[in-house]
Amino acid sequence: MLARSNMDGTVLGLDAIPALTKALKINQSAFDDCYKHNTTSDLYESYTREARFFKIDGSPTTLIVNNTTKQYELVQGATDIAEFKKVIDRLIK
Repeated sequence: MLARSNMDGTVLGLDAIPALTKALKINQSAFDDCYKHNTTSDLYESYTREARFFKIDGSPTTLIVNNTTKQYELVQGATDIAEFKKVIDRLIK
């Protein structure tokens, strides 16, 4: 939410948080407590490191892994089942 960009490419500032939490119907008290105490910062950092490692830069992204060979491919964006099948077929050959 903090990195949400405007149509002109700028990033929303911290002053935009109250309006966003209200618009998204987020429990303001719970959000403020979490934000103030950084209760999820370790989890956020862990997810961010993992996303950077796999070069994930958008959503939705699906990581398809061949557990035997440890090879993987990313499927980024809204994708139909035919594309998923192609990726899976490549990984199992």
